[in-house]
Amino acid sequence: SDEAALLQSAELYKLIIAYPKSIEADEFEKELSDVLSKIRKEWETDGSEWRLEYIVVNSSIESEMNRTIEKDIPLIVLAFIMMFVLCALYFAKRDPVQSQSIIGIGAVLSVFLSLMAVFGFLFCIGVPYTAMTHMLPFILAGIGLDDAFIITGAFSRTNPNMEIVNRVSETMDEIGISIFLSTTSTFLAFMLGSTTKIPAVRWFCYYAAPCVMIDFIFQISFFISFLVYDQRRIEAKRCDILCCLKLTNQEPPPELYLSQDPEERLSVTGRLMAGYLNILLKPVTKVMVLITFAAIFLLGLLSAMEMTQHFDFTMLVSRDSFVNEYFQAMDSYANKNYSFYSANIHFRDIDLSLKENRRQMQSYVDDVLNECKYITTYPTYFWVNDFETFIASNYSETNIQDLEFNDQMKIFLSTPPYNAIYPPNFAWDGAGNITASKTHFDFGNLSRVDTLNQIEALAELREVTRNSPLNKGKDESSVFSEALAFYYIWEFSSIVIQELLYTSGFALTSVLILSFIFMPHPSGALFVTISVSMVFVELVGLLRVGGVYINSVTSVILVMAIGLSVDFVVHVVLAYFEAKASTRDGKVCIAMMTMGTSLLVAGCSTLLGTMLLVFGSSEICYIFFLAFVGVVALGLSHGLILLPVVLSIIGPTKREARFSSIASI
Repeated sequence: SDEAALLQSAELYKLIIAYPKSIEADEFEKELSDVLSKIRKEWETDGSEWRLEYIVVNSSIESEMNRTIEKDIPLIVLAFIMMFVLCALYFAKRDPVQSQSIIGIGAVLSVFLSLMAVFGFLFCIGVPYTAMTHMLPFILAGIGLDDAFIITGAFSRTNPNMEIVNRVSETMDEIGISIFLSTTSTFLAFMLGSTTKIPAVRWFCYYAAPCVMIDFIFQISFFISFLVYDQRRIEAKRCDILCCLKLTNQEPPPELYLSQDPEERLSVTGRLMAGYLNILLKPVTKVMVLITFAAIFLLGLLSAMEMTQHFDFTMLVSRDSFVNEYFQAMDSYANKNYSFYSANIHFRDIDLSLKENRRQMQSYVDDVLNECKYITTYPTYFWVNDFETFIASNYSETNIQDLEFNDQMKIFLSTPPYNAIYPPNFAWDGAGNITASKTHFDFGNLSRVDTLNQIEALAELREVTRNSPLNKGKDESSVFSEALAFYYIWEFSSIVIQELLYTSGFALTSVLILSFIFMPHPSGALFVTISVSMVFVELVGLLRVGGVYINSVTSVILVMAIGLSVDFVVHVVLAYFEAKASTRDGKVCIAMMTMGTSLLVAGCSTLLGTMLLVFGSSEICYIFFLAFVGVVALGLSHGLILLPVVLSIIGPTKREARFSSIASI
């Protein structure tokens, strides 16, 4: 400023336009956003030294989140196309009759149909579709195929000379309980997650839980039917995909199942698995595995203990969104007497004609300033202070001090400059009495991305409000603060750890109970639950290393991880108990030869289904991708490395009689 106190230059000029909430205001918001966007682009292209960053509080974030969802829809389509192609190639063979590409197409189709069924129903009943829910199609494109790979693997191990119905029956007898247990565990994990107080997490779980269960129903009905019809196609010597073509001179395939040479009965993947087991089950290897996984768990635990809270709502919008650029620009002025957060203090149902009540209002504002360390400046405009000064100065030709309070207020609010400042801050009843008023304050020392400080700021302000004499003995507060644009985020952040512990604890408990019920031996419940718990702890540690923090997004991921990690361990444990061998090593070998390859393929399909999240437009896509890489890597390593070693050392060699017939139900 110059000597005449005129502003000569500024780094930042902030303008706030306030208007009432109404239908007309909503229409105005759209027009305003379009105009500001046009000006912003003009300034960027004409070389102006000015930059315009803007945000329309009531609509910008929501509209940008919707734009982000729309922007990523092509990735969902591409993900399913990619899974159609890859699954078709996985089941393809050179022989046009023995090739089963159509099985891969049927597997992906069952996932797609289950997704459409659930989403269509929830859309109809009005369950909100959020940026986090938008991740579910990618997730289901990967994990929804796990059961299909396990079913086809078990079906391929049955005797091809048996009737198709008997082969299906034998297949479901082998893996029915394990896929039911893994699906039910995942379903319960999401159902428990839906009890959270955090809306975004709750809505995600509303979509995820039925998707998992409906996909399971499609796999054991629609996909099984697909498998049966494809087998009949092979018996009729019709070509894969082009099943209208029939090869009359087709040579029958060699019956490897009946071969007397064990080596001939093993596929390439089977031979690789046999070689892997020869190395894994050596005593030296077992010791190394136990030491390595103990170290991994310890490091994961130490890293998890250092996990902190952090939430930036810009992770939900596209990286190139103007909302992101607005907040980044505001962050650059965070330490230059600029306040990002502000709120209103509301006073209601107070007899303002009593000077004592007005004094208590002043005292409350003073207490807020003195006891809330993140509020450093007095409200710029507080009508009680200006009113008392106005009355004391007798600023009027009328002897204002002798008038009634309502008359004093009328004169006060009609006198410049107060007539331009305060009228919007009052609410009146039909008799002309003030029923509510407000003032405005800023959080001067509060960072936009410091979640812990935000929680502390909210707690301090609530404590001052709770102790105010204005609220004593009242069912409804006469003084309170609000800032709908961000208070709810702080509220969610204050309970997110408690909610995460609650949902995770109950999810693990449900895994323990279900495993105890359906496992042939009670120890199986411990093997499964301990393995899942270890994966959970290690995943938390891995996410911290990857720069991910505790917030509502990671709450969804961690609850989901419990259900997904069950898939990688329950099949191995159940196959171990079902294996007919007298030694632990023998039972481990049979379990791994039957389930190991299917689990590996299922894990790879999960990664492939979520791989396109890397190209998502928002940061949340990266977080989900990192989480799925962690779940698959940790789940497979526990299921195919650690668990076989543990079972080969302390696994029971006999089944409990009371559970011996459960697999045949």
